[in-house]
Amino acid sequence: MKHTLSIAFLTLIGTQAFSQVPEDVIRFGWTTPSGTARSQAIGGAIGSLGGEITNTFVNPAGLGFYKLGEIVLTPGFTLGHSDASYRGSDARSDNVSRFNMSTTGFVTANTDPGSKWVSKVFSLAISRTANFNNSVYYKGNNDYSSYSEQFSEEFSKSGVPFSDVRYSPYLSLGTKMAIYTYLIDTATTPNGLEVVGRPEYLNEVIQQNSIETKGGITEISIGYAGNLQDKFYIGGSIGVPIVSYERRSVFTESDATNDKTNKFGYSRYEEKLSTSGAGLNAKLGVIFKPAYQARIGLAIHTPTIYGLKDKLSAKMVTDVENLFNNDPVDSVDQNYYGQQPVYRYDLSSPWKFLVSGSYIINGVEDVTQQRGFITADVEYVTYGSSRLSPAQQDDDQSYYDNVNKQ
Repeated sequence: MKHTLSIAFLTLIGTQAFSQVPEDVIRFGWTTPSGTARSQAIGGAIGSLGGEITNTFVNPAGLGFYKLGEIVLTPGFTLGHSDASYRGSDARSDNVSRFNMSTTGFVTANTDPGSKWVSKVFSLAISRTANFNNSVYYKGNNDYSSYSEQFSEEFSKSGVPFSDVRYSPYLSLGTKMAIYTYLIDTATTPNGLEVVGRPEYLNEVIQQNSIETKGGITEISIGYAGNLQDKFYIGGSIGVPIVSYERRSVFTESDATNDKTNKFGYSRYEEKLSTSGAGLNAKLGVIFKPAYQARIGLAIHTPTIYGLKDKLSAKMVTDVENLFNNDPVDSVDQNYYGQQPVYRYDLSSPWKFLVSGSYIINGVEDVTQQRGFITADVEYVTYGSSRLSPAQQDDDQSYYDNVNKQ
């Protein structure tokens, strides 16, 4: 087998003994269009239209268009489908469709036609801003690389002696497990004593991976807006997003020949990662209506400051065909305190800037006479400003600095 690292997914195993990786920033910083049926029907482009409870999460100034209160309930059904293939193998499809609850809440409006402030509006809304439900499976033969190679390379370059492996902060959880299950070991080669993975001696292995994720981000938000002479609308909201994420994965690498004498039958790595926490953010917006036909909107979404907690459990077992005992090891065995690893950290999501415009066809005061509209929203998201940081002062700041540079 050629000596090269294999599957991209397995880089998660190769991180240090933390589960925070750059993909966390994308997962919690990128949200999908949500809202009521009306909002979703136009792709969420409601930044300047107004009169929608969904404006609480997009441009709170749009709440100022309300003259009467309402109660909103938005049940939904998400149609999800995933396909996967690996090294020319046949694709497998998974159906991840399910019911969900989108933007729901109520709006109250106080009107005063004799005042400059025509109306003042309050809203309380809850919405699912991210959906993590997914299922991926692939399987195929690999004559190019083994997943054991990343572990052997990390251990050989670390300089950590065998006696210090268990409690070393310089080795990943996957590498520690690979050592204790004899997936990797020392061997004498023409280049001297080297650390190698047992599957590296094989010409081909069968690799399969199953990954299931579930959960999402549910945001509770309070909004307030005012209507100044039916020309200017100003609003703001405060949101509390609640995070629930779980990923279960099972990766298996096995001998394609079923040879019982080559000292490798299979190796299986199982992992469960759960993330929970909450955050705080704010949204500010304005809408200018120079005429009934035209509306221009601006909105700013501050970063969400999350406090998050990861729980990681993992298990590895390797069949070395009676060369040694094939006992599995788990993440509790490799933890200094003999407990399931728990990591606490903070995450700052990106800033978001929104510019929007709309044109009402036959835009007269009587909305029953209006014939439609043209609307567009343009967003600018500063993904580069996202930051991971330690939740406790004694945590390793340098680790987070390195992650933030990636």
